[in-house]
Amino acid sequence: MISKTKIKTKFIATMVAIFMLISNIGVAVTSIFKLKNGKSVLEAYSNSISLNNSNFGNPNIGSKTTLPASPSSWTSIDKSGDVTSGVITLDRSIYDKYDEVLKNNCKLEQAPKYEQEYMLDSQVLMINAGKSKASSGYKSSSISMNKSSYYVISFRAYTEQNATASARLSSSDSFKDDLAQDANTIRITTNASWKTYKLYVKTNSLASVDANLELWLGSKNGSQSMGAVFFDNVTVTSYDNSTFTKMFKLEDSEQCKYINLDKQEIENFVKNADFEDDFGEDNWKLIETSNLKGTNETVNGKINLNNYSKTDIKIDDDIKNTNQYNNTSALLINNLKSGYVGYESGYFTINEKSLYKLSFLVKTGNLDGSATVKLVERNPYTNEYLSDGVTKNPYYYKNSSYEAQTFTISSISTSGYSNEATNNWKEYSFYIKGNSLINTEVNLELWLGTSETSAKGYALFDHFTLTKLTSEEYSSNLSNGTEANLNKNTTATDFANGTFNLFDVESVDATYPYKPESWTLTTENTKASVVNGIVNTYNNNTSLGIPTIPAINGSYPNNNVLMIGNLAKNSQKYTSASLSLTASKYAKITVDVLTTELNGATASIRLVNGTSVIGEVANINTNGAWQTYTILIHTSYSAPSVTLELGLGQNEQGTGYAFFDNVIYSSDLTESVWTEDTQSKKIDLTACDWDNIESKSTQINGVYNPFDWTAKNSGNTADGSVTAGVINSAKYGTADGFNESRLEGPNKIDGTSNNVLMIKATDDVYYSYSSNIQTEFTSGNYYQIEVGVKTIALAQDEANAVYKDNSKKTVYPFGASIKVDNIDAEFTGINTNGEWKTYTIYINCTADSNSTITLSLGSKNALTKGVVYFSTLSIKNIDEDAYSTGVSKLENDANIDNILAIGNTDVKNDDNNDTDNSTNFNWLLIPSLITGLAILVAIICMIYRHIARKAPKKPKIDKPYSKENMKKLADSHANELHMIAKQKIELTKKQNNKAVELNNARRAKSDSVAKLEADYLEIGKKLENLEKQKAESNQKYKQKVAELKELKKVETSKR
Repeated sequence: MISKTKIKTKFIATMVAIFMLISNIGVAVTSIFKLKNGKSVLEAYSNSISLNNSNFGNPNIGSKTTLPASPSSWTSIDKSGDVTSGVITLDRSIYDKYDEVLKNNCKLEQAPKYEQEYMLDSQVLMINAGKSKASSGYKSSSISMNKSSYYVISFRAYTEQNATASARLSSSDSFKDDLAQDANTIRITTNASWKTYKLYVKTNSLASVDANLELWLGSKNGSQSMGAVFFDNVTVTSYDNSTFTKMFKLEDSEQCKYINLDKQEIENFVKNADFEDDFGEDNWKLIETSNLKGTNETVNGKINLNNYSKTDIKIDDDIKNTNQYNNTSALLINNLKSGYVGYESGYFTINEKSLYKLSFLVKTGNLDGSATVKLVERNPYTNEYLSDGVTKNPYYYKNSSYEAQTFTISSISTSGYSNEATNNWKEYSFYIKGNSLINTEVNLELWLGTSETSAKGYALFDHFTLTKLTSEEYSSNLSNGTEANLNKNTTATDFANGTFNLFDVESVDATYPYKPESWTLTTENTKASVVNGIVNTYNNNTSLGIPTIPAINGSYPNNNVLMIGNLAKNSQKYTSASLSLTASKYAKITVDVLTTELNGATASIRLVNGTSVIGEVANINTNGAWQTYTILIHTSYSAPSVTLELGLGQNEQGTGYAFFDNVIYSSDLTESVWTEDTQSKKIDLTACDWDNIESKSTQINGVYNPFDWTAKNSGNTADGSVTAGVINSAKYGTADGFNESRLEGPNKIDGTSNNVLMIKATDDVYYSYSSNIQTEFTSGNYYQIEVGVKTIALAQDEANAVYKDNSKKTVYPFGASIKVDNIDAEFTGINTNGEWKTYTIYINCTADSNSTITLSLGSKNALTKGVVYFSTLSIKNIDEDAYSTGVSKLENDANIDNILAIGNTDVKNDDNNDTDNSTNFNWLLIPSLITGLAILVAIICMIYRHIARKAPKKPKIDKPYSKENMKKLADSHANELHMIAKQKIELTKKQNNKAVELNNARRAKSDSVAKLEADYLEIGKKLENLEKQKAESNQKYKQKVAELKELKKVETSKR
């Protein structure tokens, strides 16, 4: 029998042991949260983050609930195999036959132990594959995690003896790929016991992340498992950096996973970046120009924030550290009086063609003024040695005019700023763009006050970090800091990045050659070996297999150029960003090109509008020397947007290298330069001269496809009967040109290009070419379209004739056609019988239109065989007088068939109509027929009235703003303006004649001078009156149109 004394002794011993255990735990905790000078060395920050249904208590399971239940806020994902899953209860008292319910409904032989000390309730999430192998998961609702933060996601898990499970984070945002890595998945095997698992997440310093927790039987990657896994008690907590790190270091490595979504920091980029080491000449030192000296004016230097005296630093505030792990010290500048004090770091290197974020933490107090941080560039050219004083500067140039730059973050103050995770220290950042040609040395200057603006109070600086960025990260975060662009030697060009000194960093591990910014690469054969990007002519590129690249004539040898390398047979091109040309200007594009080791392929330069090539310099082979190629451009009244394509193998695939540089656009070219330059490629956008053709002929010698026109065979005729494309009239019948001895050559119209468009058919066809680039017509303007046409041996099989009416008396005339869609302008049945004839369309544009011009042999209702040639096609924006003069030719000769006048463009095309070219003009524009029309209308009206008396009248509502009335109004206005213009022409002729008479009379000192002067002035007054009439007519027309539109709007709203 045990005595009472022994029992008492055992009880006391047990209590002592428990006390000692608690004391040891207290010592351990105190070692982490130790107090010095009455202040906490680490005041741990934590914040619980809410997660929907984190303990699977919803739905609340009762005796009538069918198990397993579907958990709210959790989504079943990727179920593979025979799986039973959902929420179950571990409380046996809920069901009368609990074991039977589990077996029948959940396929469970036994439920895991209910741990009341860990569980908020009895409900858990189950995923059960039973005796078969399967995989399945559940995904939580979104977990929002801030940037530059630290989170611990914890959960309890239980696996049966034969089961394996896993957990991971997923995301649909930019961190999707990072989280999907298998290394970020935690494996779970508990062998029939409950265990706690944790995911330690360090978020990105640039962007927040919305993530989901996934809980799996098996895993996301497809691995399967038998048996069951159970999950419970999911928690999400954010911590400061120091607490987070210390916790992780104490964890069991098998039950936790560290997930780092942040950028990799560059270690030791500058000496003593956290101020933990002593200051010295090679890291941080006081700047000599500081104007406050002695402890009665300033207290400054390194301070241990876990062990300091308020008396020594002369600050009454309780200052805490940044909550960074193992970081206790900082730089303090405390100005006791107004002035400026600064410290500078040692130098560090910013690599060429690299992007960075340089960040640091600041805390200020009692400020009158502000702190300042400067990033200072060391001149990369004028210093013979690098900052170490030993290494020779490879870019040394004593007489360089380059001026080093300084970048400044000013007005630094943390007053009013709050962030418990950093103890209210605030982050500031430089976003640094490296030089495109050379590495650059820089250092940091930390100031409280400056020589320009003094400051009083204190500032603390700490935790300087440097990380590399991609171009996307750089541009999207630039607004969050201060830009430090060390690439100022880049020349701005109209074509973005035309000197190839700007680079697109897709990855921080991107290697040479570099991807150019603002240029897009297209590779036809993506499986072929290629080497492309920005290279430097100063570098030794032979290690990459790239041939030696000489410097451009007279330029600095350290130069970036764009390279296209076809190591196998291929076609590649770089396309620029879009550039808007200036209307009605002469312009110039120059490009420096070097090609070498070409085999089959040649280089090319193409100017493109949309998908249409509007000009090309083709077949470039410089044989290893730099050459400058020039393209001259004459823009029309509309200003197109264009891109430039720099290619290798575009016209014929092959191998070799092409290098490009200095893509320069200039819009200040003069007409005389355009006219006198006979060597450069010319692109005249005011006319189609058929010079814009592919460099290689079609299967038929001497016939070339035009770049900016599309051919179409609309008849039922085989393409084999048609020969079509651009030919050179000067080479017609020669070995280098198109040769058809049976037909007469095109010759050409004087003053036009040698090239003409030919359509030749041996069978009846409707074969056309349509412009790829639409022509803009703007309301209120006048236009003139001209094209020369020559037809030879036109004919039509009788079986293909189409009659205009059922009487079969009149057929649609066969021949060539000219059509401008959207404005109802068309010539058909053109037959010039072997002569060149110019066809002209005058347009009074009454509604905006984008039109396609079509030139064809034949038409829809008149298939045709034979040959048609089209010479230069021009489109001009003319004034009203030129329009009136042009259409007046129709008044004097009703038989004119090569002039068309369009007085109203607010119409729709009728594709079913083919109009005889002998009637292709607007009758309303011929004043001489007005009287006849009036008589005809009077007769019709008399007949109508006679019939109307006998027939019952039908009510008709004719809206004043109807389309018909609006058209009548526009036609009436156009006719009135035409009559005014006609009178102006006649009066101007009279005035000119009168001026000649007056000058002769004055020379002869005739008595008739006074009368002639009076006559001349009288004509001038009449011309002024006509201008007033024109202005009044326009005003009345605009006012009337506005009134009708307003009336339509009002009546429509009432319906």
